[in-house]
Amino acid sequence: VNIASRLQTIADPGGIYISESVQQAVHAHSNIKTRYLADVNLKNVGMPIGTYCMVENWLPVPSSDKIKQISKSSRSVTAPIILAIVLITSIFIWWQKNNPLHSTSASIAILPITNLSGDSSKNVLMAGMHSDLRDQIAAIRSLRVPSRTSTAKYQKSTKSIPEIAKELGVDVVLEPDIYQIDDSLRIQVRLIRVFPEEYQIWSESFKTDLGNVFSIYNDIVQAITEELNVTVLNEGNAIPKSKRVDPEAYKAYIEGLGYLYKATPEGINRALNYFNRSLEKDPNYAPAYTGIAMVYGFRSQMGLISAYEAAPYVQEATAKALSLGSDHPEIHYLLAITNTWGNWNWEEAKKEFEITLNMNPNNAEARAHYAHYLNILNRSNDAESQMNKALELETDNWLVQALYGMYLNHARAYPKALSRLNKLLENDPSNTIALAALWTIYHNMGQYDKALETAKVLYSERREYRAVEMLITGNQEGGYKVAMERVAEAFIEKMDTTYFAHWQIATLYTRAGNQNKALEWLQKAYEAHDPNMPYISCDPIFDKIVDHPGFQIILSKMELKRGSE
Repeated sequence: VNIASRLQTIADPGGIYISESVQQAVHAHSNIKTRYLADVNLKNVGMPIGTYCMVENWLPVPSSDKIKQISKSSRSVTAPIILAIVLITSIFIWWQKNNPLHSTSASIAILPITNLSGDSSKNVLMAGMHSDLRDQIAAIRSLRVPSRTSTAKYQKSTKSIPEIAKELGVDVVLEPDIYQIDDSLRIQVRLIRVFPEEYQIWSESFKTDLGNVFSIYNDIVQAITEELNVTVLNEGNAIPKSKRVDPEAYKAYIEGLGYLYKATPEGINRALNYFNRSLEKDPNYAPAYTGIAMVYGFRSQMGLISAYEAAPYVQEATAKALSLGSDHPEIHYLLAITNTWGNWNWEEAKKEFEITLNMNPNNAEARAHYAHYLNILNRSNDAESQMNKALELETDNWLVQALYGMYLNHARAYPKALSRLNKLLENDPSNTIALAALWTIYHNMGQYDKALETAKVLYSERREYRAVEMLITGNQEGGYKVAMERVAEAFIEKMDTTYFAHWQIATLYTRAGNQNKALEWLQKAYEAHDPNMPYISCDPIFDKIVDHPGFQIILSKMELKRGSE
């Protein structure tokens, strides 16, 4: 009661101030919004009191001068208190240096946006907004920011904020809620620190239309940099407050991202529809062109269409996005991917990877792909460094884990690769990228029975049931190698009506031990500009044919070589 009466004397007329203990009791209630002001020395109270104000549209918001005024009294402390503060600070610094969770630079997790609008049809849109907001915050150089995939699993989690923070290895959590997202956008954001105890250090409500969403992002980023005292965004990469987008174009683009991240043929097709819808609303919206390029890149990498069929769409969309503005990290990430697996332009790929990671050092997927690029060029030490950084950033990102499993295969660290991939498949048994890598590893280890069973699962997941039939009958006819050859022959028979990657057929003949056929189809894969061809410099599956003159000719044409740095 004494503290409440003292807070009443410093509060704005009509305002409501509460203490730290009350804040701890009410912060979990979504209908009570507060903002931290200062630690205030109150009359007849023996220690500074953490003071918050309640924030609603009808309550007064303290000005910066007001906050400075009430915090002045906190500076006139007595010598014993100063001594205590010095002692506590010394203990804190020692703890920071010796505690593994807090011994690194500042870290923040962006939790999935909670949909409080009552409209479940907006969930895909909010998933895209969560990714977009996370990408903006990830550009803060001195922050470690786990990716959307690491935090997405907490969408409906009942775990506490400290539990989530501990699992993600972060110090601070950003918790966004959306109440309305039609004609106008109403979002509440809370910044919560979990050490030494959970408390809210900043909270703000925003209400605007969707076209001004980047102004909200700017305010959030600015608040984070101020509250956490971290380095501002990378030079030349600030988000302009005045940046406005067509709300319908942005909405369609964000929904497209939501479907693209599903990484399924159906999801990719729906994503393309939304990206095209975005451009119908605003033909000059650069991110939508980036999305279209990503769609065709995904289709090619997944073997759904040929590289030659995908290339014109990727090049046209990328060029258009770049002409409309080069300040979007995803554009440069796309250029890095395209130059590595599409154009085989190693110098341009290196430049674009460096630009991408300078603009967004927290992009774990970009670092994992950069590690593959470096490994393709036989820079194994640099590749390992980048992959380790990707893993530090992302503990649960399935794509990073799959890329890591492939990297370990190329490094011939088979037992470690098996452990990683099997763990990934426990959580996602239908992950075809992990299944393909696992099949290759079992083959490279000479465990042909397990390789055969994994191949059956992979082709079943891809709905290539003719291939499963050929695996069974071929194995009955003459064992594993005959089974591999029968699948290759079955694919070749259907190539007039169905696209099959030449690389896939080449690796089947390699598994079958048919060197001449393997080299023949590798040459066709080279001529078709298959996006998997760069891996001929490091994939152990080609160890038995690496000395063949035909193989060396292909390596030379691609300006690659086998071996380590």
